[in-house]
Amino acid sequence: MRIIQELVEKGVDAIAVCLLWSTANAVHEIKIKEMINKMYPSIFVTLSSEVAPTVGEYERTSSTVMNAYIGPSLIKYHSRLQKSLQEDGFKYSPLVMQCYGGCVTVEELKTQPAGAIASGPSGE
Repeated sequence: MRIIQELVEKGVDAIAVCLLWSTANAVHEIKIKEMINKMYPSIFVTLSSEVAPTVGEYERTSSTVMNAYIGPSLIKYHSRLQKSLQEDGFKYSPLVMQCYGGCVTVEELKTQPAGAIASGPSGE
């Protein structure tokens, strides 16, 4: 708990959690997320077991860190966009392209924002 408090005091707005064997059992990552959410509900928390549930620490950690890095700003941007569209009378939920194919709603984007990397307006 002290580590979480120190991170927040230093001004972090996102925390990436990646434990070694979370692909086999994610219970400890989930408990850490619950603890952070209870203490600091405004902090964006991302778990490796949700973002990249595969064996391979480097790949899983880098994906989770990238998700935490872009999460807060991407979520704020798309939430503002959705609100603005609704205020202008748009009746539908906007969809966001994913780099691995398909689209998600703004609500779904909040769990894995890294999926929108390089998905740009033209579907790079």
